[in-house]
Amino acid sequence: MSDFIPEDIGTYQCNVSNENGGRDDNVTIRIFEETPDPQITLEIYQLNLGGDVHLDCMIDSYPEILDVWWMKDDSSIDKTDSRYSGSVPLEPSLNISITTTDDIGYYRCCANNSKDFNCSNNILVGYMPIITYSTHYAEGFLGKPFHITCEVKSAPEILDVSLQFKGKIVEANVSNVFTGNHQEKFVFTIIDPTLQDSGNYTCNATNVHTSSISDAITIEIYGGKF
Repeated sequence: MSDFIPEDIGTYQCNVSNENGGRDDNVTIRIFEETPDPQITLEIYQLNLGGDVHLDCMIDSYPEILDVWWMKDDSSIDKTDSRYSGSVPLEPSLNISITTTDDIGYYRCCANNSKDFNCSNNILVGYMPIITYSTHYAEGFLGKPFHITCEVKSAPEILDVSLQFKGKIVEANVSNVFTGNHQEKFVFTIIDPTLQDSGNYTCNATNVHTSSISDAITIEIYGGKF
C-alpha cells in the first residue's frame, strides 16, 4: 500500500490457505506524521546559457505537502518570473528557461506541511567560470601604472584569476570569494610597463572543475611619461 490517508488506520486481516489448510494473521496499520524531506537526484547542473535547466526534486511525506518553494543563495526565487515553472506540491521540481549568468548559484528545494518544513541539500548550477566582461583594448605609457579589468561569475567559488601574456603576469586576490558570492570584479595593475608589454593578453579564471579564458585583451604601450 502507498499514499496512506488517516482513514486507512485500523486492523487488517490477512488470509492464507492451501490444500493443507489456512492461516489468518492480523496486521495493524498506524500512520505517523512526518516533516517533509525533499530529495534531489543530482547535485551539479552545468549551465547552458540561453537554454533550459531542470532541477529535480522529489517529496514524499504525510501529511500532504502544502507549499513548495526554491531558495537561491539563501533568498527565495521570484515565482512570478515567467522563466520559472514547477515549484508546486504536485510538481516540486524547478524548470528555469532562457538561462542567463544570473542563474549561476546554489539552489535548495523546500517544502512544508502541517507538521513542519524542510529543505534539500544544495544544488549547484554553474560548473564553468563565465567571464562576463574584460577590457578589450587599453593604452599605457612607459613607467606609468595602468589597469585592466576582468569580471567573472562562478559556482563553485573561484580559485584563481590571472592575467596572462608570455607567462603569468598578475594574479588576483581571490581569498574574499566564497560560496554564495558568484560575481567578482578583478582589477589587474601593470605597475611599470615597458614597450615589451605591448601585445595580446587573456584573463583566465579557474574553479575546482575547469578554467575559462577571455577573448584577447590588446594592450599598447607608448614611450614617455605623461
